[in-house]
Amino acid sequence: MTSPYGDVNGYYNAYYPNPYWQITGDNSRKITDLYTMQGSADIGYKFTNWLSVLYRVGGQLYNSQLKAHIADVTFSDYATGDPWEAGNIASSAGGHTNATVQDATQLKTRFTGDLLVTLSPTFGDFTTKLILGQQTRQEYLRTTYDYAGALVVPGTYNVANRLGNATLAEYSSQSRLQGLFGDLTLGYKNALFVHASGRNDWTSLLAPSNRSFFYPAVDASVVLTELIPALKSNSVLSYVKLRGSLSKVGQVNVAPYQLQNVFNPGTGFPFGSQAGFEQSNQQNDPNLKPEFTNSREVGVELGLFDRFNLEAVYYNTLTTNQTVPIGISQATGYSTALINTGTMQNQGFELDLRTIRPLVNTGALPGMLMPTSRTWKVR
Repeated sequence: MTSPYGDVNGYYNAYYPNPYWQITGDNSRKITDLYTMQGSADIGYKFTNWLSVLYRVGGQLYNSQLKAHIADVTFSDYATGDPWEAGNIASSAGGHTNATVQDATQLKTRFTGDLLVTLSPTFGDFTTKLILGQQTRQEYLRTTYDYAGALVVPGTYNVANRLGNATLAEYSSQSRLQGLFGDLTLGYKNALFVHASGRNDWTSLLAPSNRSFFYPAVDASVVLTELIPALKSNSVLSYVKLRGSLSKVGQVNVAPYQLQNVFNPGTGFPFGSQAGFEQSNQQNDPNLKPEFTNSREVGVELGLFDRFNLEAVYYNTLTTNQTVPIGISQATGYSTALINTGTMQNQGFELDLRTIRPLVNTGALPGMLMPTSRTWKVR
């Protein structure tokens, strides 16, 4: 424990006959036990050269336990008198601070399951790849907390050894997401590609009328050096690729049980040990909707002199229905409100130049010269 008078972890008790304070037992200590576990397993079967099925399951577990305490401290009359009139800890505490002890635990788990069906037949110069999938994700959280602000027996740091009422808290939540998706890629002579995807999610975080939402994407690219034979033998322009994409991505930025206004147990409310509840200061909205980000992008990739790769990209993204807390008049009975509001746009250019071979090769230090790249962003 550190104070305006220095480190008091036994130092003044041992070396000064008239200390500013006396400490009973250990000064302060915090013990944290933390461990995490994660793992995954999958099973698959290939029916033919163009049909396969895979199921993957994964899980994460996070557990932490905390125990912390601060010792009883008695300040001398000199310290309590605040001789420098600085408003020190001793004077504000009235010459004595009680020992405290607290415990906290947290358990978080996440389970995911993915089913993937892949079909990839070929038809002459055309290649296809279709992925159909289903995803399940379930999360669970539980936390507990207890705190005693004064102890009966000094040095016995157990919440049962308390004076008065302990502060207790417990919270648990569960959420689940189900998703169906498809991903299709069509190719022609390894030069022309069209890709499309779509996904629909159902989440327990939103009301039934809003919990289902769909978001698609499509992109295309063409490798001109594969379609135009004359470019293949070009010593200046060895590779040319044009691409463009349109996409829409949905996400939910809402915590569990954040749609309704709830009452929480109040500390010492209405008084003493009487049970009581108080409402949250945040006004929640049961009609919250997902956020969506619409993106557009076009780009070109060039291979120059069989040594450099140059990539130029223009992008434009627009995010709508952002879920954010805003301040409102306290005359409403709340200080903040959680609503869908705001639009954010981001656009710019990106230039990326990289070498595919070392600019200089001395031959004396193989492996020491690495390809380099430089990226410039203009927004």
